[in-house]
Amino acid sequence: MPVRPGDVFTPQAAPFHRYIILTRPDADGNVLVANLTSINANNEDQGCRLEMSDYPSYIKNQTTVRFNKADLYQASGIVESHSLKINEPVPPDTLKKIQRCGSKSINLKKKYRKLLADELGIALPEI
Repeated sequence: MPVRPGDVFTPQAAPFHRYIILTRPDADGNVLVANLTSINANNEDQGCRLEMSDYPSYIKNQTTVRFNKADLYQASGIVESHSLKINEPVPPDTLKKIQRCGSKSINLKKKYRKLLADELGIALPEI
């Protein structure tokens, strides 16, 4: 089963955050992944707020995408891992919203913002 942008997985260890795959695998088989977290006073990165309607099967309160913790993962490692639970993918509109927010996020490394801009087929936004 290949991974695709919008696929979601949860590591089976605390704190059980859901992770969203944001890009197709690159030439090295890596995908950009970011996790969801509830919004609270400790969250520095609130540039992509998600509401219940953005991911109804999961979001129950205001949630943000933690671009400051986004990183590349080996796609094959996600597929082959026995310690990950595969969840319902995010809706296509929600994926686009997250990708657009990430391409403009000051909390996401520039090389990762470029990956998102490429995925969207847009020029890298100036920030």
